Amino acid sequence: MDSDDRDAIEKGWEKFPKRGTPPVQPVRWTTTTRLGIALMLIAAAFAVGKYLLELREAIPFPATGTVLWTSPPAGPHTARLRITAPANTATRDAGVHYVVRLDDWTTKAPLVMIAVRSGETASASIPAGRYRVTIAKGKVWLGFERLFGIGGELREGVLPLEFSGAGAKAEGMEISLDDPSRGGLETRSAVAF
Repeated sequence: MDSDDRDAIEKGWEKFPKRGTPPVQPVRWTTTTRLGIALMLIAAAFAVGKYLLELREAIPFPATGTVLWTSPPAGPHTARLRITAPANTATRDAGVHYVVRLDDWTTKAPLVMIAVRSGETASASIPAGRYRVTIAKGKVWLGFERLFGIGGELREGVLPLEFSGAGAKAEGMEISLDDPSRGGLETRSAVAF
């Protein structure tokens, strides 16, 4: 083996590469690339650390049908809202729970939050009106203020839910959380709850 062969081996190059394959070049990292990778690693470490801290702060998820009124309703509770959560037993979503929040469509003021455990159905009486629905889901419950933390997912309804009528003529609604569109609810990703 001559000195050219040793140089090629040390640099990771083959003297006679296979046909059609270019010689292997050593990776040369620019300062910008190194900085970008370092920042991504720091961000990933921060996210993992925050998630692990949230795991320590987790509390038991409330019973299905637990209702938290965030502001007093404007009228009597006349319409029924029925929310069904998927069982999620054989999927990666096993143990996922949900919180459904209704906000006034016009003022965006939050009205009510309803807890729904995986595989269960919740019902609540809602005042007539137009509402924006936001659905939070996750495994690590941190309470009604922080919801599911960094590991949670949020979706919001594109169109308002409309509850109308009174007494026996009150019109209710049913939402299936495994596929909200089956309940006539088109959703999109949401940023905040």
